[in-house]
Amino acid sequence: MKLGMNTLKISLIALALFAAFSGCASKQPAAEKAAASPFQDYINNLNDKVDPYWKQQLKLALDNPQNAKTLIEGHAEVTVGLEISLDKHGTVKKTKIVKTSGYRIIDNAALAAIKKASPLPAPPKEWVKGKLATIRWEFVLKDQ
Repeated sequence: MKLGMNTLKISLIALALFAAFSGCASKQPAAEKAAASPFQDYINNLNDKVDPYWKQQLKLALDNPQNAKTLIEGHAEVTVGLEISLDKHGTVKKTKIVKTSGYRIIDNAALAAIKKASPLPAPPKEWVKGKLATIRWEFVLKDQ
């Protein structure tokens, strides 16, 4: 299998954002879906802010073609999940891996992307509990 940056599709997916919104979208009543739609703007803004850093960090991590081949060969998808705690202004206070990709180099690229992207967009005030909002974010690397 020959891999290069052109064959890798990188996507960023929001998972559970806040306990009140952790149910499946398809199970939410129409009124809840309408109320949740402003939060989609936040997710889009967050994705726009983090994605360039993820791509940059991933490129650095996989700059050696042997790293890319070793990491991806035999895997259709490699995923790392993070839990990000940020204050009401968007400053990242804590980031931890909640789902490892199984590859330290990929996990570290995801952590570095969040660090470099900080401050993130300020979370909706409804998400801030106490002094922090907690977001779960998943980075997915796909072999295309």
